[in-house]
Amino acid sequence: MAAKATANPTLPDQLRPLLGPGTTLVTLQNGMGNVEAFADLLPFDRLVAGLCFVCLNRLGPGLIENTLVGNVRMAAAQGPANDAVAASVALFADAGVDCRAEDSLEGVLWKKLCWNIPFNGLAIAAGGVTTDRIVGDPALRLRARRLMDEVSAAAAARGHGFEEKHIRWQLEMTDGMGPYRPSSLIDYLAGRDVEVDGIWGEPLRRGQDAGVAMPELSALLQEIRERIAARPGSLLG
Repeated sequence: MAAKATANPTLPDQLRPLLGPGTTLVTLQNGMGNVEAFADLLPFDRLVAGLCFVCLNRLGPGLIENTLVGNVRMAAAQGPANDAVAASVALFADAGVDCRAEDSLEGVLWKKLCWNIPFNGLAIAAGGVTTDRIVGDPALRLRARRLMDEVSAAAAARGHGFEEKHIRWQLEMTDGMGPYRPSSLIDYLAGRDVEVDGIWGEPLRRGQDAGVAMPELSALLQEIRERIAARPGSLLG
């Protein structure tokens, strides 16, 4: 089933008839708070979260453009990697996907949000721009770096710190992407729901709950909400 986190309130009812006593459910969605949407469907030891570190755009029915092959990382909904994670990783790896297990879901979520928060967000907040314009504009690049620093501080405060080289790699990778349109930008421009809470709202709450000041993220979240509300036909406009 292909659905973004914006559809999670309705997905449990659709998935329930598909689940059996030995079913493992794997989510491949961006943002925080996704596995919690499926907590009532099956035991946590059969619920796996996967994160796709890739650059993909759907150009049309059955037509996908891949500008960065990347990898997939999987973790258990709770606790360290378990048998369900190992089995899921093996299925992807056997299919030729660079897929590996992680021992902390929140830890790997923060690593991916280090890119998603600034680049998905600034693409919308700056008026609908591609990643090359963000990294090529000194002011926007500085904002991206500040957002990454806030994400890093929040991750560390919650016990999931990552190294400075991860941030540098994210920037270097983006420098080579060209005019890439992040998925949130595509949804924003198409007038679809954007994963606002999972990508920006929940990370902000978790960071602030851990005592981290996140003024850049707070401002960005407000800008995104204002941009979305201003779209023609928006229910928030």
